[in-house]
Amino acid sequence: MSKKISIEIRQKVLTLLRQGARSFTISKQLGLARISVENWQAAFDRGDVSWSLDNSWRKRTEAMAWQAVRVYPVCQSYNAAGCALGMSASDVRRYVQNVEKFGAPILKRGVRCQAPEIKNMPDKTTASRGKENVAKELKTARRTIEEQRIVLDCLLKSIDEHLGSKKTMCHP
Repeated sequence: MSKKISIEIRQKVLTLLRQGARSFTISKQLGLARISVENWQAAFDRGDVSWSLDNSWRKRTEAMAWQAVRVYPVCQSYNAAGCALGMSASDVRRYVQNVEKFGAPILKRGVRCQAPEIKNMPDKTTASRGKENVAKELKTARRTIEEQRIVLDCLLKSIDEHLGSKKTMCHP
């Protein structure tokens, strides 16, 4: 888990962004993770500087998530909905898919939600050895078919012999 970045550092980042510096330069200069500074730069470019005030800017409320779910059908694009609401397209996508699958946009941590089970799904051990299992099953199936063919041939010969002996008996 990443450590929290102080408000003083965030204010320095904001000052550098206002001076025209970009994320790569700022992350190198202040020794911050590049992705964090890129996220702040994207928010800054949208006109959102709430991230520089405290850590609450990252927390999405359930009301915000439901708003994203309602805006998505109008925009018909995760990216457009995200831009309209000031959040990432991946957040909008996750909220929409969570509502479709589980009925709630934000899932609680520690609560295990599962999609409906798909029957006849191979387990991980079978999936990793899929080609070997298919080859063995195919060989077994061929052997079984060959055995059944031999049994049927024997039965047909037996029936033919039995019917042939009755024909000779009935017709001298």
